Amino acid sequence: MYKFNLNDYWYICLTEKGEKIYKDNFTKYNLEPPSLKYIEINNKKYAKMQAWEVMEHFGSLIGMGFSNPFELNILMNEKDVKIYNKQISKLKKEK
Repeated sequence: MYKFNLNDYWYICLTEKGEKIYKDNFTKYNLEPPSLKYIEINNKKYAKMQAWEVMEHFGSLIGMGFSNPFELNILMNEKDVKIYNKQISKLKKEK
């Protein structure tokens, strides 16, 4: 099993719809949306956001048959993904 923290960063490739949703989530309260930081990988721009932010902005918009606000492959830094060997051993013993 693997674990990550919701405060860790995800890198998501927003669609045009996703960028609009992100901005609208702030402008509906007359707030200026914070600038997203982007990295480029294989000619695609990935927005850097904490996992909880992605869930807050887009969670209710993800589902079967939905027009997704970002490509569904999410990138994470290796250092943010932890292996839980103890839990794996425990699960094997329970079977």
